Amino acid sequence: MALMSSPSAADLPRERRAALEALVGDLRAIFGSRLHSLVAYGLAGLEGEGAYVRTLALVERVTFDDLARALPLTAGWQQRGLAVPLLLSRHEFERTLDVFPLEYGNLIASHIVIAGDDPFAGVRVADVDRRRGCEQQAKSHLIHLREGFLETQGDPRKVVRLIASSAAAWT
Repeated sequence: MALMSSPSAADLPRERRAALEALVGDLRAIFGSRLHSLVAYGLAGLEGEGAYVRTLALVERVTFDDLARALPLTAGWQQRGLAVPLLLSRHEFERTLDVFPLEYGNLIASHIVIAGDDPFAGVRVADVDRRRGCEQQAKSHLIHLREGFLETQGDPRKVVRLIASSAAAWT
């Protein structure tokens, strides 16, 4: 596995690179050769206080013992500005591309390889799954907006707050 193999990874600030390299070391200590790759994603707009770098580790398999070994490391990851990594087997990821089409599509589009090979080379979310995912989110949002509108009892101030808070879901 080549550490920091992506050309874009070199553009990360030194502190973030050091935190991600430490995460790779921790994950290798837990998973050994079962760690296939680690990617960081969603890095746009991470300058705010409490903004954690999100990562996905694709591994051969995840066991309870692996989780138990990772548990004492989570506080250190968070202190270094890292979210607790998503831990998925490669098979689990591929099997659920249609279940999380928007989330995985964003991850695939915005990732930086930190360790291993690019796990998404040749992987794409099917258009039909992306369409269904968009429709599901929009319909769910509409249903909750209807419920929220009724809960405002028509109070204009509450309606304004409802509308303002609902817009965050689409940004």
